Amino acid sequence: MSLPILPDFVLPVELLFQRVILMSGTAYSPQSLVQDPRDSALQMAIALNCTSSAKAKVKIKDEELMTCLKEKPWRLLLDIPVKCPHFTSAFGPSVDNVLIKRNLDDAPEKQFQNAEPYDVMLGLTGFEPAYLLNEHQLQLGFDLAHLDKIFRTVVRNFYRFHLREILSAVEYEYTDWSRAVDSPLGNRDAAIEALGDAMFAAPASIFAQEMVEEKAAVFLYHFAYRAPSDDPPYPRGLGRLGWEDLQMLLGAPFTGTFIGMPFNYSKNDAFISRLFMTHVVNFVSSGDPNRPHNISSSPDKSVMQWPAMDTLLQRYLEIDPRGRVRVRSHYRAHRLALWTHLIPEIQGTGSRHGDIQPHHHLLQGHQDTTSYVGQVRELPEEWGESDATQSEKESTSVGTTVSPELFTPEIIRVLQDSQRPWNESLRPSSYDLDYSTYSTALTVTIAIGSSLLILNVLIFAGVYYRRGRRNHSNRSQYSEAPTCPRHGSSETFFEEFQGQSSINTQLVEVGCPVRIVEKRTRFADEDPPNGQATFVSDVSL
Repeated sequence: MSLPILPDFVLPVELLFQRVILMSGTAYSPQSLVQDPRDSALQMAIALNCTSSAKAKVKIKDEELMTCLKEKPWRLLLDIPVKCPHFTSAFGPSVDNVLIKRNLDDAPEKQFQNAEPYDVMLGLTGFEPAYLLNEHQLQLGFDLAHLDKIFRTVVRNFYRFHLREILSAVEYEYTDWSRAVDSPLGNRDAAIEALGDAMFAAPASIFAQEMVEEKAAVFLYHFAYRAPSDDPPYPRGLGRLGWEDLQMLLGAPFTGTFIGMPFNYSKNDAFISRLFMTHVVNFVSSGDPNRPHNISSSPDKSVMQWPAMDTLLQRYLEIDPRGRVRVRSHYRAHRLALWTHLIPEIQGTGSRHGDIQPHHHLLQGHQDTTSYVGQVRELPEEWGESDATQSEKESTSVGTTVSPELFTPEIIRVLQDSQRPWNESLRPSSYDLDYSTYSTALTVTIAIGSSLLILNVLIFAGVYYRRGRRNHSNRSQYSEAPTCPRHGSSETFFEEFQGQSSINTQLVEVGCPVRIVEKRTRFADEDPPNGQATFVSDVSL
């Protein structure tokens, strides 16, 4: 899709394009160009009896192949299964020196030397390679051994020199070292991230930076929004397999359907769709996604201005999984540096030193077909399969027959580790994982037990304190009990007990002998109020 904006190595088309929108891919992606188109044509020619066997590919000419294939019905051509290295394309554009005049990997700094700087909108979702995994792998994930196979296949099919060093770098970068146990879904996510960076994000980053250096207006977006979906076909955490930006661009939330299937969209989905469509329409009409049309935001939404990408900050617009619109800088800078700087430097070193033995560039156990997923590309003809294998065996034999007196135990252990089979990864072994799991469980058990012990001690202390306080209160009550009054202190005794309901009861309780005498008091010589007689008890012993 980005091939027409590279007029330096294609036919001049300066007058055909003004602006370009690239969604999830550029011409720099390794799957965008067919590396060996003649091999695909030869497979079809052999299947249609245009040539006898694969050995004839050196003898038969391209004109003969083309003449034979043109005479065959097109339905037969479509029914022929053509094999190609995994993660690459069997059919597509190729360097034919007519339309595409040179490879994109040759002198990338000169690709835009004579190109007109077109305005570019470039987008990524982060889940583009989900189509490379089957339904079972997307739903349930896979083990660590299958993840190693994916990494080995990527390195074998995409690169040529120092494959062992590249594989070690990829495994180191995409291994979650904080994870104690093997997680199938975690392995799935690591594979999607690695494939997405290698096949989509890193090529797009290189393309965008080169266009910025040519003074072109480049607008990069990362569409990470995932519309909530309870539909069974879509795995957890992957949304709708990287189609979110296309759904929103086509206005699927307003129709409720996408590619003929109904979906449950929310109001937030409709807002994101309207926002994205407005940006795209603005870019198509003016080259600036921020004008002329503007979208009125709701009170809980804030629409950010989308800045053009530059070489310093490399800002881009991100729509995160929750639908928040933010401006960020340096998209996946650390991991993309592996594919844009480290690995190209390793490849350049290998190409500049052609006298290195072929086995140095091969993966450990490169002949084992079970250590890959799908088909891998053949070794370069100048290396020779037998020569590379023989040199690898000689290197291994030399490394295993060195005299023990020349090395310390540490060096011998390192030499043995370097000769381990391909499937013995440098990641933690199952024994280490089991031991780590046991240690974690033991630590949690001890922590819970200690917490319960402290809680029991606190409860016991509280109960003991309440009980002691109650005993002290009872003793104080007994010590303050009233005593028998002395003879002649009737008025004092009466005042002490005048608030009680019954004087007789109180005196009996304290064990005092009492005699009750009724005596007329202040109302004896005069009538009491309301005609009521008032008597008080005078106590005498």
